[in-house]
Amino acid sequence: MLLATVVVAALGRSALRSLSVGALVTGVKRAAAIERARDVRDNTSQVASAIRDVLLADMGEDYAEERKRIDALRTAVVALLDKTTQAETSAEARELIGQVVEARKAFAASSGRVVEAEMTGAVDLANGYMKTELRGAQTVYFAAIEK
Repeated sequence: MLLATVVVAALGRSALRSLSVGALVTGVKRAAAIERARDVRDNTSQVASAIRDVLLADMGEDYAEERKRIDALRTAVVALLDKTTQAETSAEARELIGQVVEARKAFAASSGRVVEAEMTGAVDLANGYMKTELRGAQTVYFAAIEK
């Protein structure tokens, strides 16, 4: 009887330790996913802000440097989304990431139109794209990230 009690206690302790490790691993994975989502949102906000700054200011030669910054931020977002896609295993998480990726594509296309119009000197057209297309695409994109 004493031996059975010791065995049950040892098994229970082992099971609890397993649960604690599992919970810790899940918590760490969740925190990393949240941090990546925050970084995606922050980088995207910086891209949108840089596009607005370029449109509002006559940047001339400085535009090339700002364009490099925009491109670097976009590259970082793609890398973060790729890493998130690889890290997630559940169907639900992959579906949500898919929604973010699709919303990002629309945002990237809209911001590309704004940048292209700015580069050709069509400031009024770029401003129109920014106020309509880009703003709407960014709203949908951020809503997908927040899910």
